[in-house]
Amino acid sequence: ALFVCVRTALSDGHDLAVAAYGAGCRLFLARRALPLPGDAVVLEVEEPETLLGEISAAFFGHPARELTVLGITGSVGKTTVLQMTASLLKCEGHSVAMLTTDGEQIGDAFVPAGSVVPDALRIHAFLRRAADVGAELALLELSPYMLAQGSAFSIPFTEQVCFLFTTPVTVSYSVQASLIAIVIAR
Repeated sequence: ALFVCVRTALSDGHDLAVAAYGAGCRLFLARRALPLPGDAVVLEVEEPETLLGEISAAFFGHPARELTVLGITGSVGKTTVLQMTASLLKCEGHSVAMLTTDGEQIGDAFVPAGSVVPDALRIHAFLRRAADVGAELALLELSPYMLAQGSAFSIPFTEQVCFLFTTPVTVSYSVQASLIAIVIAR
């Protein structure tokens, strides 16, 4: 098993490494050294979140390569725009799968997300399920939080991500910097 020490707004995976070791994990991906016994292998990397995306994509067989993937992000209205886009594509006869912060829809089945915002692992698992049932397109709602976590960096988007800023909002400097970095990277 591999434990990736991901930092979020609520917790730092580095603080959970000892518990993961106690549960049997011996391979860790982290930003810094971890206080673990000698039989643990700790790979120190600059951005574990980004590598989680690459590892997840490989683990699930790079499902995004089998789909047309579109990402929608912005301040407000992401889910509405995503649902309208999906409806238009379905009217044209396309098979569409959708992942939002509310949950995922593949075919007629909707699975609520609960309180978990999709990370790179969940996104690639969703893309694999969508590809396996024959979806042509996958529409992803990408919250600023997901972008700040690097959840979507490993996805080869077919089209550019659309930024929707329909009302004035205040976002933190780190999220703004991440959005600017994404625009430059794309």
